[in-house]
Amino acid sequence: MRLTGTLLLLTALLGSSLTAEERTPNFVVIFCDDLGYGDLACFGHPTIATPNLDRMAAEGMKFT
Repeated sequence: MRLTGTLLLLTALLGSSLTAEERTPNFVVIFCDDLGYGDLACFGHPTIATPNLDRMAAEGMKFT
């Protein structure tokens, strides 16, 4: 247990030494309440405009 805590602390300290440019996010998770699959324009909704989410979907990955 003590070894695990020491390893986690060491990993955190070494990871924090990176510059801001080296620490880019790997993924973004967006949690929404009461949002259906078809409620976004990137998934085909004809009238709801979601330009920022559409751009994120176009530049990244969409999971269906």
